[in-house]
Amino acid sequence: MSAAAAPVRAGNPWLWLPRQRPGRELRLLCLAYAGGRPQVFSTWPSLLPPDVEVAAVELPGRGPRTRERPRTRVRPLVDELATAIESDLDTPYAIFGHSLGALLGFELAREVRARGLPSPLALLVASSPAPHLPMSAGSLAELAESAVAAQLEELGAPRASSLTAEAQSLLLPYLRADLELYDSYAYEAGEPLDCPVSAYGGRFDAVVAEADLAAWAEQTTASFGGVRLLPGDHFFLHAADGVLVQAVARELERLR
Repeated sequence: MSAAAAPVRAGNPWLWLPRQRPGRELRLLCLAYAGGRPQVFSTWPSLLPPDVEVAAVELPGRGPRTRERPRTRVRPLVDELATAIESDLDTPYAIFGHSLGALLGFELAREVRARGLPSPLALLVASSPAPHLPMSAGSLAELAESAVAAQLEELGAPRASSLTAEAQSLLLPYLRADLELYDSYAYEAGEPLDCPVSAYGGRFDAVVAEADLAAWAEQTTASFGGVRLLPGDHFFLHAADGVLVQAVARELERLR
């Protein structure tokens, strides 16, 4: 690992910084999809303006937090996360979340508002239906571990079957917990956010339709930046990494 990389931010196990920006003017708080790790965003700092610092969330039960119990309910998890990062909201920030990360990011924005903390400059969501829409039928979390991994592979996620048995034994418990987070989520109606919202999706996503993304407009009283479809499927951020980050950078610059 290079000297510029920091696997865990000193004093805060919830945040992983690919590259510290001492002169940051904006922090981009990133939340990955179910089973994802903060390293998904490791290339983003080199593609964003030098005054933007990427801080990716490391949830319990994975990486350096393997000994912790993975969380399976959204609101208690978001409450913990808000408490953990409260002192890190001293810099203007935006939230980017992909799939499950979008749902967590939305609830985090709600929670910081409820606490009277600074609201994000923007909420940027990807590959996630708006939270008030009905969830898909069936319980992914109840599937056998091999079936869960296979289903994610069908959506375009990195192949769990290509991992060693040891790696799978570390991955699958928190992967299943992440899926239970999504599966157990129940939307509660409330005041829309007062920050701008923009949505991104994969042009060939078989799970989240463009209309599902457009429905995020109902979750803000500020501007809705619309829906941008990029090459790829549900996990398009792997296939269209540079294009996505450029789109995010343009949106942040427009809002600043």
